[in-house]
Amino acid sequence: MTRKDQAIIDKIKAFLNARKGAEEEREIETALDDIKYDVENFIREIRFHTEKFRDEIGGEVEEALESLEKNQFVSEGEFVQEIERQIELIEGGGNIPVAFALMGNSLFFLGELNLAARCLERSVEYLPVIPTFFNNLGCCYFRQKHWIKAKRMFQKSLNLHPDNRDAVWNLERTEREFSNQKKIDYWMGRGNRYFQEGNLDAAEGCYEKAIEIGGQMPEGLLNLGNIYFNQGEDAKAEELYSRAIQENPDYAPAYASLGKLRLRQGRLNEAFENLQRAFVLDASLHDALALMGDISFKWENYPQALELYEAYLKQHPESEITLMLIGDCYLKMGKTESARVAYESLKARGVATEELDRRLELLKER
Repeated sequence: MTRKDQAIIDKIKAFLNARKGAEEEREIETALDDIKYDVENFIREIRFHTEKFRDEIGGEVEEALESLEKNQFVSEGEFVQEIERQIELIEGGGNIPVAFALMGNSLFFLGELNLAARCLERSVEYLPVIPTFFNNLGCCYFRQKHWIKAKRMFQKSLNLHPDNRDAVWNLERTEREFSNQKKIDYWMGRGNRYFQEGNLDAAEGCYEKAIEIGGQMPEGLLNLGNIYFNQGEDAKAEELYSRAIQENPDYAPAYASLGKLRLRQGRLNEAFENLQRAFVLDASLHDALALMGDISFKWENYPQALELYEAYLKQHPESEITLMLIGDCYLKMGKTESARVAYESLKARGVATEELDRRLELLKER
C-alpha cells in the first residue's frame, strides 16, 4: 500500500472510531439523481470498461451498463460495514481502485464529503477509464459546491460514455447551480459589505435576495439572523438560527450564534451547550472558547474558565482582555503570584487602565 493510500485509510479509521456509540442509526435513501450505490451493476460496469470478464457480462452494452432503476433504503450500519470490508481488501492487497470507489460512495452517503472525495479521487487516479468513477466524484464535488471541479468530472464521464444519462443530467444541473452560485455570491458579498458598514437594512435586503435565489441556505439564514440579533429582535434571530441548523445539523456557525443569543438572554446552560457544539464541529471558532470561559466564570468555575481562556489566548496571544481574565481567574482561585504575572505582563505591554491599576493595588494588599 502506498503512503498516500495509508494516510487516507488512517483518516477513515479515525472517522469510524469517532462515530462509534452513535445514539441512533439512520436509514438513508440512495436517490436516482445522485451517486449510484448498486454494487452489482457498479462492478459490472467496471468489468465492462476495463475489458475484464467481457464474456461473463454478455448481452448488449446497454444491458451491461444498466443503472439502478429504483431508490434504495440503506442503514448507516451497512455503509460502515462496506467501508470496513473495503479497508480489509486494500490492506490485503485487493482491488484497490474499486475498494476506494466503494468506500467513497459509502462515505458520501454518510455525509463525510471530504473523505469521500479523497477516496473517489484515488479511484480515478488508479483507474481513469470508468465513467461512474468520474460521475460519482462529480456528485461529491457538487455536494461541496465545487462547481468547476464537478463540471470537469461529469464531462470526463461523458467523454468515456457519451450516452451516460446520469452524467448528462448532473452536468446540466451543475451548470445551472454554477450560474445561480455566482448570483448568490454577489448578493451575499454585497450584504456582508453593508453589514460591516453598519447599514443593516441594506444588508438585510441583500441576504433576502440571496436566499430567494439559493433557497434555504444555512449561510444566508445565519447572516439574516445576525441582522436581527444586532437589532435586538431575538425571536426572529432564533428562528433563523434554528432553520439554519435544521438545514444542516453540522453547521457550526449557527450553533455559535445561537449560543451568543442564549448568553445575552441569560440562559447560560443552553448557551454553553451550543457554544460547545459549535467548537466541536469547527475548532477554528475560537470565540466559542472565550464565551464558554465567560460562562464558566459566571458559574464561579474558575479552573474551567482558566482552561478555556488559556486555550483562547494560545490562538490569540494579542488578546489583552483574555490575559486580564486569566489574571482574574488566578485571583479568584487565590493564586496571587500567578495573577500578578498576568497583570504585570499587561503592564509590560503598555496597557494603562484603571481596571488594571485596581487589580495591581489589590494584590499589594495580599
